[in-house]
Amino acid sequence: MLILFLSAVLLLPMPTPFEIPLAFLTALRPWLIFLSVVLLGVGFWQQRRAKRCSVRGRWLGNVLLCAAVIVVVGMILFPQQIAAFIADRF
Repeated sequence: MLILFLSAVLLLPMPTPFEIPLAFLTALRPWLIFLSVVLLGVGFWQQRRAKRCSVRGRWLGNVLLCAAVIVVVGMILFPQQIAAFIADRF
């Protein structure tokens, strides 16, 4: 009987130290999405402004900026699917 009680108590969903900050971040989600979009806009603006300079080697910056856009748009449009994918893989 004691073993059944202990196993039931140990299997109760208890918040871990990592869940508390994550719960706080869910309240900030709209602001973080807005900040992501604004910073991507700043990145595109800087890339456009850099085209007027004679600096070479911007192709890596373009690739990384496009990858960031894909990730941010994917997270905005498909949050549940991406969360399920990450939960299944890791």
